[in-house]
Amino acid sequence: MNKPIILVAALATALTFASSARAEAIFIGRLMVTGSQGSCDFNPVESRINARWMPSNLAGNPDASTLSLYNSFIAFNYVLEGARFTGTPKAVKARALVNFDSPIGFTPKIAFTSVSAALTGATEMVNVEGSMQGWEFMPNCDVTFRISFLKRI
Repeated sequence: MNKPIILVAALATALTFASSARAEAIFIGRLMVTGSQGSCDFNPVESRINARWMPSNLAGNPDASTLSLYNSFIAFNYVLEGARFTGTPKAVKARALVNFDSPIGFTPKIAFTSVSAALTGATEMVNVEGSMQGWEFMPNCDVTFRISFLKRI
């Protein structure tokens, strides 16, 4: 088995166990890029990646929203302290794991422009549309996306 795949799997497992001990409302799903503009190294439209979302201050969650995007080769973790991703694009802390954990090197911005359901501790499914300024390792590549989430049991 490849070392990067093992590292990504270990990170995803650690994120799941670490957050499940302190949080109650975690959503898992799949992100699909629906549009792009700017300077992208490749056309990201229709790219798909697994997603894990923990909204801030919901059913025992801490005062920080997190969005993790991952597949078998790479993982990105975005953290927004003291707020949710809804509304206008907000600067987030970002880290990536490919062969090792590292900062991304610029400050991405994320906005959830449409959330299909009012979030409560009982919300089971939610569809999100949004945008990201600085997709993956490309600071000038902006994308729009949609994500379908189910509440993790």
